[in-house]
Amino acid sequence: MKRPDTLANEIEKLLGRASSDALIGASGIDDDPLLTRWVTRIGREVAAHSDRLDAKPEFIVLGSDVANALTLPGSKVLVTRGLLDEVTSDDELAGVLAHECGHVAKRHAWQQLQNNAIFALLLNLARPKSVVLRQSAVVLNLLRALAQSRDNEYQADDVGLQFATAAGYAPAGLLHFIQTMASGPMAKWEEYFATHPPGAKRNQRGREQSVVREADADSRAAVAAGFDRRGLSGLAELVRQGRRDPLALAPPPPSSTYLREERRSLAEATSGQQKRLLATYKPLVTSSTLQQLLLLTAQSQDIRFIALSTHAYLLQFHIQDVYARSVRLLRLAVPVWEDLVPENRDGDTSDQARGRAEVQEAVRRLAGTPEPLQKASKAALLALSDLHLGRFYKLDSGAQWTRIAAIEGLIRYAESELSRADKAAGIGWRYLALARIRRYQRRLDLLVPESDLACRALWQELLEARLGQAVTGEGPTGAASIRAALATQRQVSEIMVAAERGSPLWADRVAQNQGIPENIATVLRLLTLDIERELAARSSLR
Repeated sequence: MKRPDTLANEIEKLLGRASSDALIGASGIDDDPLLTRWVTRIGREVAAHSDRLDAKPEFIVLGSDVANALTLPGSKVLVTRGLLDEVTSDDELAGVLAHECGHVAKRHAWQQLQNNAIFALLLNLARPKSVVLRQSAVVLNLLRALAQSRDNEYQADDVGLQFATAAGYAPAGLLHFIQTMASGPMAKWEEYFATHPPGAKRNQRGREQSVVREADADSRAAVAAGFDRRGLSGLAELVRQGRRDPLALAPPPPSSTYLREERRSLAEATSGQQKRLLATYKPLVTSSTLQQLLLLTAQSQDIRFIALSTHAYLLQFHIQDVYARSVRLLRLAVPVWEDLVPENRDGDTSDQARGRAEVQEAVRRLAGTPEPLQKASKAALLALSDLHLGRFYKLDSGAQWTRIAAIEGLIRYAESELSRADKAAGIGWRYLALARIRRYQRRLDLLVPESDLACRALWQELLEARLGQAVTGEGPTGAASIRAALATQRQVSEIMVAAERGSPLWADRVAQNQGIPENIATVLRLLTLDIERELAARSSLR
């Protein structure tokens, strides 16, 4: 295979470092071993099947709650903490990372930069005197960039499905994730993937690929072998037999009638806040599109435009982050609360009661977010709109400085309001994360009793694979899982974590011992879902 030009590779890497530095500066890196080991391991497995020899993708976890993944020049693949909290299996994450590796393999980021540079050069050489002609050229370039972006997404889907399957992951994982992101009353797809094709079209097109169709025996064999390697023999056999989707989840059990009025009150509170957040939705979607267009059609401009565009881009990134965290909190609040409700008063525990109180406190704290977030979003929309409209008219020096000052004022006002919204959403999210830990601790205890040795062996194997190290496996399943995850997160031994003084309630111990509750909740959720799928598969095969 012919290697691409070395100079182009070096330029691509330089631009990739600059882009990643800006995004990392906006949200920071989440270097928690619980997440980074998981992402890096799966990313390398799918990237190993790429035919691009001159670049190995580098996988970075951004500390953003927006569910997103993106590829930068220089083979940098960025995935957010918010996306990791949305996937429901390793197969979904493998599909997403394989999709991004598809962008790397096809050099899509570099192609976009080349096309923009060529357009800017030609426009400057032509120097059209007609304002209408110049404006028409800019519009055509915008349409060209959007069309190319959508084509690139389809191509990355096709390549990614092949990479994931070859690595032993169910190709339907990517399609499951796309479907999840495109569903719901407050659809997530438009906010975070405005330049992508509609989720329904990507899903339909993906299901037509040979690696997804059940008739492809070679694909089934590769995926079955992958499940076997992960200790999921029941799911592997289902894939071999082609009986059903191995990633399907059983419907949740009906909620308990105990504390019915309390549940109704919580549901009303979350519904009311969702309606308030919807006022932010339209300006957010429009601003997100303008933000993506700034990136897609970036051209050589004066330093003032570059500085303002960067500032506005990062501001919109923060707004999306707070909005995503708020939406996820409201979406999860009632299901988390319901999972912490026993059948009757006699079955209630202090841990469950504490978790329900944390859910309620999370929703109460979030009430301070919608109003300032709406103000910030509208101000950001005005700033981004002005930045784009500035391409279509010329002003004298004095008017241009006045315009720049006005945009700067809008951005500073938006940042002030956003700070208020961010604080309320952050506190609420922390309360909910602790409740989620209690939720999955309870579910793991019910799924895997200490007395069931076969089930305990499955649990320990899956937990060790997820954490990347051996665990003691002592004590109730839920508590042992939290203890092992906390030890991995802090990079200390389980013995040390167990010996530390603190609350007998393990969710409280996480907060007391410098743990990151959000990430531990993510690990427990994925572990629980794996066990539920595998136990259901083994039961259906009997």
